[in-house]
Amino acid sequence: MNIDQRLEALTQTVELLAHSVTKHDEVLAKHERILAGQQALMNDIMEAIGRLANTAGVHQDRLDRHERRLDKLEQ
Repeated sequence: MNIDQRLEALTQTVELLAHSVTKHDEVLAKHERILAGQQALMNDIMEAIGRLANTAGVHQDRLDRHERRLDKLEQ
């Protein structure tokens, strides 16, 4: 293998590596966009769960008050 062949092989290797890095960067950017979307959905879900917990707490308080009133009526 002479020097020109070695340079050509090296050039091809560098080009393949550059292409590979570019593809990797594209895939990484896509995954970052997907992750950002999933994080936004998770935030929405957590907020909804918080609102449901508050609603459940309010209903539980009302049930407790009704139960106390029934206990007083039964006495």
